[in-house]
Amino acid sequence: MMSCRRSAQVSSSDEEEDFVAETRSQGQDSRRPEETMDGKRKKRKKVSLYEESYDDDEEGKKKKKDDTADDVKPVGEPVKVTDKGTHYGQFEYGGNRYELEDSVLLYPDDNSLEPYIAIIKDITQKQDGSMTILGQWFYCQEEAKKKDGGNWETNDTRELFYSFHRDEVPAESVMRRCVVYFVPAHKKLPKRKDKPCFIVRKVYDTIEKKLWKFTDKDYEVSKQHEIDLFVEKSMSRLGDLPDLETEEDVEKAKRSSQKVNIPPVDVRNDEDAFPISSEYHSILDKFYSLTDDSHRNKCLEKLLKAVQNICFNAGDETNVGSHGTHLEQAENGSRENPLKHESFLWPDAAVSPVCALELALYVSLASDYSKYNQRIRTLAFNLKNTALLAKRLLNGELEPEKILNMSPTELKEGLTDEETEKNDPDDGERMQMTDVRCSRCSQIKVGLTGIFLAGHGDRYQLECNACGNSWYTSRDDVLTNPCEG
Repeated sequence: MMSCRRSAQVSSSDEEEDFVAETRSQGQDSRRPEETMDGKRKKRKKVSLYEESYDDDEEGKKKKKDDTADDVKPVGEPVKVTDKGTHYGQFEYGGNRYELEDSVLLYPDDNSLEPYIAIIKDITQKQDGSMTILGQWFYCQEEAKKKDGGNWETNDTRELFYSFHRDEVPAESVMRRCVVYFVPAHKKLPKRKDKPCFIVRKVYDTIEKKLWKFTDKDYEVSKQHEIDLFVEKSMSRLGDLPDLETEEDVEKAKRSSQKVNIPPVDVRNDEDAFPISSEYHSILDKFYSLTDDSHRNKCLEKLLKAVQNICFNAGDETNVGSHGTHLEQAENGSRENPLKHESFLWPDAAVSPVCALELALYVSLASDYSKYNQRIRTLAFNLKNTALLAKRLLNGELEPEKILNMSPTELKEGLTDEETEKNDPDDGERMQMTDVRCSRCSQIKVGLTGIFLAGHGDRYQLECNACGNSWYTSRDDVLTNPCEG
């Protein structure tokens, strides 16, 4: 990649050097503008956005009319007027409206096909009528150079590094908006299928070639405030992301799960101790499964009743499966449920698993009857309405402790998150595969992940399933030649 940061860049004024001169507040008051690897100051190019001329007047008028829709126009009242020009809060280009603080993709230079990514920090109309934007850049892994050579690595193909490096570029460089989330280091990343976006977890110092965390204390106050706002805005959109588990958290969970001095359960067969209030109470009594707590016995009856609809009575073998729940009725033949034809004799197959489930719940929540009652209601509802969950309890596929740790969504589906993800098609199955060879690993496992219709020729986004390499290319290269990332 070229040492010059951005392509369609115009010459910047001396005022812009202030954005690069100070990245950190401690010991960096006299920093120079950003330099290339050989110590020479970067030079930025001016680009000609329209180079074609028209010899025929009639053809020229027609072209001018067609280009009118793509003209860059300021929107709204001016924010301020300076020596550089008139500054606005919004502009319109190609039928789309962009405003300050939007994250956007920009056209690259030197025939490179991977767009640049920046945040719009200023919108200016020059005295000659041309429009420019001031972009604050994101860096990908290939662009983030280390001071001693090599590149800083990322843990996810979506990850970018934020920077405080700014450049002024023509407003016509903008391709489209994109979504960038700033996620703190202690939070798990959102799933790709739920949030197809870019992720930022660190800041790249373009002067010192270092990476900084969001929480480092070396930022200037204004820059720290800027990062804090980005993080706050991102988390409000993403919602409550789970924390990454630390070794201390895992150890604490193990200690809390260890219970001591559990009193043995009294399973007396004393008819006078508990009145027979229902057929389920009689069943528990018959199988010596009643406890010495009348409230627990009622909860056992609820759970036993919830699983009855997936069982059959002795002598009713011909009707097995006729009392399916909503889950079985929803089966449309597109996939076969491996437990669909499994049968359970009532009540023999139900009593022992149900009692084990209630005992595990009582052991964990014996000190909080309110939570115990709430959990009983949740379990009874899901066992009654989710046949897969009830069957996996009765056949021992799901241990009671596992069921107690399942979320409401998992209980509704009858599957854990791990099982759901395993059953979902991977990225390769969802992608449209191509014959392109990846230049990084030389594997022909490259899929098409997106097509951008930008008005200057379609751009195809490709991703290698073998190594995770991602790049942009043209339609012709996808159809004819192997591409390089």
